[in-house]
Amino acid sequence: MKTVFRGRWLWMALAALWCGCSSQDFPRPMVSAPDFGAPDRSDDERLSAEAQARAERLAAMLEAWRKERGEVDTDYNVGPDDVLEIGVHALERPDQTTVIKPVVGRDGKVSLPLIGEFPAAGLSVRDLETRLSAAYKEKYLKNPNVTVKVAEYRSIPVVLAGAFSKPGIYYLTHKNSTVLELIAQAGGLSSAAGETLIIARGKNAGSQASNTVAETIEVDLNRLLMEGDIRQNAVVAAGDIITVPPAKKKFVYVMGYVRSPGAIELKEASQVDALQAVAMAGGLAPTARAQNSFVITERDGRRKAMSVNLIKVAHGRHPPLYLRPGDTLVIGSSLWARLGEFVRPTIGASASVAPVP
Repeated sequence: MKTVFRGRWLWMALAALWCGCSSQDFPRPMVSAPDFGAPDRSDDERLSAEAQARAERLAAMLEAWRKERGEVDTDYNVGPDDVLEIGVHALERPDQTTVIKPVVGRDGKVSLPLIGEFPAAGLSVRDLETRLSAAYKEKYLKNPNVTVKVAEYRSIPVVLAGAFSKPGIYYLTHKNSTVLELIAQAGGLSSAAGETLIIARGKNAGSQASNTVAETIEVDLNRLLMEGDIRQNAVVAAGDIITVPPAKKKFVYVMGYVRSPGAIELKEASQVDALQAVAMAGGLAPTARAQNSFVITERDGRRKAMSVNLIKVAHGRHPPLYLRPGDTLVIGSSLWARLGEFVRPTIGASASVAPVP
């Protein structure tokens, strides 16, 4: 009788170990996610701070550029389709300045009072002022005072595509327009922007259209906007197609004894706290044993499975554990054999198992 009695208790103990109980791991209630405590800083807050810092850095760099450039783009070369604003003093009355707004024709000329068709394309704003003053002085005005401004830039188009706040066709405003200026013209980058800007440049760089891509130039946006590396501020040419691809989707995977196993997108985050990942997967299943867990990751070119005790992590007895893109967190149950159901098909026979360092 004693043998039978002991055998029954042994089977009951084994059954209890097999089934397990998540309430042993985390305090109740456990409706959808374990209570890990409030994190010091959420991913959303961190990403918002990064976006704000990038915007502030961009504004500061643009302000410095504007001060260095000055108010007037006298180095801009006038081109077809540009709209000019030309002021000629005493053209109609001695005490007045007549303002004309001609459009530069496809032939590169503008039509002006008294002097008629006048070549403008290819001249800088300053050179055009000088030549118009000489033309009016030669036949019509004694001491002409001529001013020239570009009212609308339309001759040097570039295309902005991808993760800009306002993608579309934009026009360069002076000879050495740069990536930084165009980002500003487009209202900055969208929240989906990745870390790289790509310039596709045609063979006839500097002309209005290029049918064949001759080269591509890559700009590291983090180095440009966050580190202030001005070497990344590439000069843009007419006909360039400038693209900011969205950030690549990055996933971690939470498998095993959680309520909603599967992939979790990190969006712009570079990593995620393992406890938050469990919460995002719906929390622990009723039979989960969070101390019997694995992180499957790639280290030094090899896939490894590292044992993890998430209970000690949650209670602060182990340091926080962060998952990187491609990592898989497997939550186990009572026995290591049950955990193997998820580990073996995930990492394959060649992966090694090691404790967390």
